[in-house]
Amino acid sequence: MAEAAVVQHDGIIFSAPVRFRDGCGARRGGPWPYYWPMHSRMAVFRALLALALALLGPVSCGPPAITGGFDSPQPAARIFATRRAAAETDPAKIRAAMPGLIRNLESDDPAVRLLSAEALDELTGESYGYRYFDPEWLRTPAVHRWREAWERGEITLRDGTRIEPDTLESNPANERAAVDR
Repeated sequence: MAEAAVVQHDGIIFSAPVRFRDGCGARRGGPWPYYWPMHSRMAVFRALLALALALLGPVSCGPPAITGGFDSPQPAARIFATRRAAAETDPAKIRAAMPGLIRNLESDDPAVRLLSAEALDELTGESYGYRYFDPEWLRTPAVHRWREAWERGEITLRDGTRIEPDTLESNPANERAAVDR
């Protein structure tokens, strides 16, 4: 019959199989969880499970990146809209997306700035001196050059199609619809 270590603490009897011997030959109980009563071990398990769910719960509660468009507070949604606009071939949809691409050149997120600059370069073949990694005081004049070119109607697509603006601050719903199609 297997031996068991029995310990009484505060009126609770703990029992665990004897597994270890210390250097003097005395028998000791198993590792630390066996000294806890079963209801305490379950309480600790439930507490750890609740902590894990509390930490991981907010991660999965955000809206998907495919919704939001250029004006979303989420960089992932702005990046998604930028990549969709860069892959667009319809000049009307490109024209609807152009104000959002130009606005995103001023983003705080360097990934959004990089992808917006690349999308504008893919669509038009122009950079107007914009580099996403420059400090803000160097990026601002390049963004103004993009805005002025857009307002004057000087932006031409790579295939030679000139796109005329309505306004720089066009309706975000139109931009979102252009990217969602």
